[in-house]
Amino acid sequence: MVVTSNVKTRYRKIRKARVCQGDILNGLSFLIYNAKNPKKYASVDLQYAVVLTQECDLDLDYKLRRDKPDQHDKHLQTILICPAYLSTDLCNGKHLEGRTMSPVDLKKLKKGDLKRYHLLNEDLSLSIPELVIDFKHFFTVPRGFLYSQRKSCYIATMNEIFRESLSQRFAFYLSRIAEPEVKK
Repeated sequence: MVVTSNVKTRYRKIRKARVCQGDILNGLSFLIYNAKNPKKYASVDLQYAVVLTQECDLDLDYKLRRDKPDQHDKHLQTILICPAYLSTDLCNGKHLEGRTMSPVDLKKLKKGDLKRYHLLNEDLSLSIPELVIDFKHFFTVPRGFLYSQRKSCYIATMNEIFRESLSQRFAFYLSRIAEPEVKK
């Protein structure tokens, strides 16, 4: 028996009022603590970002806040996002303004050989360019803030199988074990 998938595209537009795992956002800006000058905050301006918080947690948070606002134990305080960089910028090492970064081999990236990165294929019908997520770069942003920005920043959402693949690769990268160098 052959099982066929209902997923026909990598991305889709979702008309939900809530944030979803795999949401692709454009033009998200927020402030973070500035370690160099603790009395000032630093601005983070992301051309693109992807929501990585698990779908079940986002769904439960939204439903409980709507239906049982006094039940706080399942509420999310922050939402995990990863910046997504234009592949051409990342491969040229120019994806972080003002910082020198090593170029990334596009062929290895497209083959999936680089565990640190995840490629998001372009979909010009949804205005999604070819993007790359660097698993060393991630943020948590306050839930309420992200909800206030979602309407103006939302582009599309990754379909389930693609967002699960991204989630697994991210978790695998973060849980890797540093092996010591062993003399032969």
